Amino acid sequence: MSTFDPSAVPIPSIYVRRRRYADQIHLILNNYYAVLDEVPDFLWCAIDGRSNVEQLAAAMCQKYDCATEAALDAIYGILDVFVQEGFVTIAPTARGGPRF
Repeated sequence: MSTFDPSAVPIPSIYVRRRRYADQIHLILNNYYAVLDEVPDFLWCAIDGRSNVEQLAAAMCQKYDCATEAALDAIYGILDVFVQEGFVTIAPTARGGPRF
């Protein structure tokens, strides 16, 4: 399981493009692409740089009628991959982040 704080905010990379090709959804970064199924695609579309992980889980629960814990588990797993592939970064949380 991930170590992301539920109040952490995923920030999408400005270099990633989402494209539909041959009935598949692709995230494209440089010369690499990943094929997304329904849940990761929903999460990618919901990541807006303002919503935190808890808010994304609430949106997922509303769409898929699932328990919050199940949504968080799915989101943590997907975010791990998104971060590893460079599709998103995780903004510091308000508790531990910089103060402006």
